[in-house]
Amino acid sequence: MIHSMRKGIFTISLDLELHWGVFSRLKVKQYQGNLEGTREGVRETLKVFNKHKIHATWATVGFLFCKNKEELVGFSPNLKPQYTNWSFDPYALIKEIGNSEIEAPFHFGASIIYEISECPGQEIATHTYSHYFCLEDGQNIEQFEADIAAAVDVAKKMKFSLKSIVFPRNQVNEPYLEVCRKYGVTNWRGNPQAFIYKARNRGEEMKWIRALRLIDAYFNVSGSNGQIVSSKNGVVNIPASRFLRPYSPKFSVIDFLKIRRIKREMTHAAKHGKVYHLWWHPHNFGNQIEKNIKALDEILSHYSYLNKNYKFQTLNMEEIGQLKINE
Repeated sequence: MIHSMRKGIFTISLDLELHWGVFSRLKVKQYQGNLEGTREGVRETLKVFNKHKIHATWATVGFLFCKNKEELVGFSPNLKPQYTNWSFDPYALIKEIGNSEIEAPFHFGASIIYEISECPGQEIATHTYSHYFCLEDGQNIEQFEADIAAAVDVAKKMKFSLKSIVFPRNQVNEPYLEVCRKYGVTNWRGNPQAFIYKARNRGEEMKWIRALRLIDAYFNVSGSNGQIVSSKNGVVNIPASRFLRPYSPKFSVIDFLKIRRIKREMTHAAKHGKVYHLWWHPHNFGNQIEKNIKALDEILSHYSYLNKNYKFQTLNMEEIGQLKINE
């Protein structure tokens, strides 16, 4: 069942992962600066959201809800993903990390989750318990169900009821949506329709596909990417429109093209009553924080203009899922 909306909707989702999105030691070393700056980036992002009254969804890895290693192990399911590629397994790293958020701020995040939740309009959602890869070889739907059950349980400990999910690496495995619905998670972020954004496992992520996605961030390859919300079997698909790429000195000369592309897509969605769904990882803003926040503020100022002139509305994923919209 596909729904149309008379007014356009602007939504943002953020994949809150910290270390759990970059498992290997090499990548952690490469992302050290980003990880160290993530919390400051989150706080600066919340300030800009508050300024423009933005509602957003923070899809959070379940591990981050834990206060210490004992909780992390205690909430972990007995049935864990059995990836063929062992490097995808985050459980193997647990023995190496510190015991608390103070000792291991890249691995525990209860305090920052509370900060986010206190900001008006912010939804705490799930990014699975263990940053679970739904399309990789070796894992199966039973292992996924165990993971989602753990994610729901650990969120309840902090009095959060999970209603929305963002699949790690956008690896949407549609049969798994019924598992999500079973546990009360009824909204999900789908992928844009263009071929370059199709859900794939790591082995299928060819360099030329990634190159086209990079080009599409600056030039129109995939279209305007205004989305239509759809629902099937009680689960609502709120497709992504655009990944907000962080500031990069390498591309600084053409950074204005990235912002212009997003603003044009937002305008198209506002004029045509569609959803524009922007997303990124908070650790993307952990480096070059000032430049990233400046770009975000420019985008959100454009949202404010569209809100005033076209009634473009800001909602988080849960709020979109709750809408009673005409078919």
